[in-house]
Amino acid sequence: IVASNLMASSYLAQLGPQAAPLGSTSAFLSRALFRAFVRLARRVPAETPLAIRELVDPSRWGHPGAWSRWEGESERTLRMLLPHLPVGQPSSAVFTRDSLIVVAKENFAHPLDRGQRARERSAARHGASFLSQQAMHARRPTDDDDDQRQRLDYALTALRVLSSQLSLAERTCRSGGTETNGIVVETAVAPHHDHGGRGEELFSKSSPSSSGDQSGDPGVFRYCYRVRVENHGSSSVRLVGRSWIFKGADGSVASCVPRWGKGVVGMEPVLEPGDVYEYYSGSTIPTREGVMEGALLFLGPSDVPERLAKLRLPTQDEMSTGNVNIPGTGTFEVQVDSLILKP
Repeated sequence: IVASNLMASSYLAQLGPQAAPLGSTSAFLSRALFRAFVRLARRVPAETPLAIRELVDPSRWGHPGAWSRWEGESERTLRMLLPHLPVGQPSSAVFTRDSLIVVAKENFAHPLDRGQRARERSAARHGASFLSQQAMHARRPTDDDDDQRQRLDYALTALRVLSSQLSLAERTCRSGGTETNGIVVETAVAPHHDHGGRGEELFSKSSPSSSGDQSGDPGVFRYCYRVRVENHGSSSVRLVGRSWIFKGADGSVASCVPRWGKGVVGMEPVLEPGDVYEYYSGSTIPTREGVMEGALLFLGPSDVPERLAKLRLPTQDEMSTGNVNIPGTGTFEVQVDSLILKP
């Protein structure tokens, strides 16, 4: 896959408007890219389709949370990442192995249509990614060879997007659903890289003791995580607490937010049906790899958001028992499955 990327990227970089016809070279590159795409597509688990998501952005750690609506969000993200796809195709941004291959067959060789520039400008206005910003400046093909070059470039982009989405899926878990009043919590994690560093320096925030004592702190490793709360239910809820535990590779607790830390990023957001609330945070562990797990505490549900203020929160003594489903308090929790922390 890497070889296909490098080979095609290198070749396309050398092509100019006056380059000789692509001919059989184009067909060879197309087959190589398609085979690479199929290999990646086969990594999609048969029982778990791949949903297109925005990548984790560690630069948002420390910023306020953000609101959106969950309906159609994956489709909007797909359109921003790959704005050259024909209008209405694909109809869904959730893919099985087979549907990914079908999309590749239908679109890798699809000529640019008249709606191309309009979609690219629209994607840019709505916060398009760097990849779609690049595509925005693509000119319309002047001839068949030029069209082939552009389609090869888009195939490379699709290959890179699929690779990054598969990596993100391995670092993401979804919890909750019908048993939690329609509240779904999606947690994704990524290593936090210091800007300007390279290699190991990207990931290490501190170095061994300057005194030369090699038995000291070997360095800490920073991870950023994104928490998305989606309300798929028919009533409103308020997010009032959180609990997180971060462990190193040896199983020791590196840091934690005990039950129940008040709110998230300084807020107790109320989510009405269809709402999504997303926030970023992070932690450090003393080893390159580790585990994080936790839970979120909600107040509700209520058909009228204003009534949430009248529901009683559990007392500290009640919460210390670990049982938040206490009659009269109107609270429930969503457990977040363990996530592996790794570079």
